[in-house]
Amino acid sequence: MSWRDKIIDKEIDFLAEKIRVRVESEAMTPMQRMAYFAFGQPLDHLPIQAASMEWSAHYIGYKLNKDFAFDYKKLAHAALVGVDRFEADVCVPVYDAYNIGPEEMGAEVKYPDDALPEIIKPCVKSPEDLENLKIPDPHKDKKLTVLLECLKLLREKIGDIVPIMATVNAPFSWAANIRGIYDYIADLKRNPKFARDLLEIVTEAATGYAKAVIDLGFKPVLLADAVATSYLLSPKQLEDYGVWSYRKMEEALGKGSFMGTIWGDFETQAKFTKMGVPNFGGITNYTYCDRTGTEPLKEEDILKQKKIARELGVPLMVALWGQWVMVHSPQEIDEEVKRVIKLAGPEMPFMVSVFYIPLGCPIENLDAFTRAIKKYGKFPIKL
Repeated sequence: MSWRDKIIDKEIDFLAEKIRVRVESEAMTPMQRMAYFAFGQPLDHLPIQAASMEWSAHYIGYKLNKDFAFDYKKLAHAALVGVDRFEADVCVPVYDAYNIGPEEMGAEVKYPDDALPEIIKPCVKSPEDLENLKIPDPHKDKKLTVLLECLKLLREKIGDIVPIMATVNAPFSWAANIRGIYDYIADLKRNPKFARDLLEIVTEAATGYAKAVIDLGFKPVLLADAVATSYLLSPKQLEDYGVWSYRKMEEALGKGSFMGTIWGDFETQAKFTKMGVPNFGGITNYTYCDRTGTEPLKEEDILKQKKIARELGVPLMVALWGQWVMVHSPQEIDEEVKRVIKLAGPEMPFMVSVFYIPLGCPIENLDAFTRAIKKYGKFPIKL
């Protein structure tokens, strides 16, 4: 046992207490702030959302290896660091979401010494392989239990004051990962029965996993579904497979049990929002691929996104791309946050966040983002 393993319980308790002391000094708790945001009510300041389990793990000295991936205390430790260090209003214990489930069903996953795990050998090559697929047990199988234990620990430590976002691999992305992404997309045309049969099996698996998370008190669950995107699938394929799987889960779990992530441009998001598809709950640029990474967000994109969100009466969620934050100065970040808030606001509900913090992103840049949100996102907003 390393020195770190010996003191991890104390470090977790220290971080939880530190978060509590900080929250007590503020006008609103993160739980209240996110609730006010969801209902479009004025806040003390805009919610702060900037997190990455990988970045936080490196920040406190963990390697992204198999030991980290299978240790629920280390996952919880990293999640708490994100909440503490960035004064975040949401705790997001998301790590390796797209391999959890496929690995338990037989996909071969590689765990590098210090990098994200990846599937190197899918487990479904033909329709005959479907007979051997076993639905994972969330309470017994590998990393499924790791996430449940991590969520329980986080709920015990900060769950009454900070929303905890539990994430489950969505059916379409799950199916694509155990078949092979490009093979599965090709199956949608060359063998649709095979594709649907596989999706039915993993939809049952994802539903069982989501139910286990919901039974712990985490609702709605967020579905990670990066492969279900208008950049890879036709509108009909999105409806026939991605939306179909969401409807099946909704039948089993009930409305409001989860939020999906149909990935695509603003028009695609608007279309499925109008159809009542359980989505992020707003119009987001998280899933919008017209990005240059290290360039600032385009004004016309923000205004278009804002127009669609206002027309639909749903929240507007604008995210700075993490690569941009990584390579710009604190002063430039301050100015960019001010510009984006001015374009996206001042009408509620809207928020400005950082979508995924890259490894190596300077801490002073992230601190600049947090300071800018508190400074320019203070209500009433007058920019």
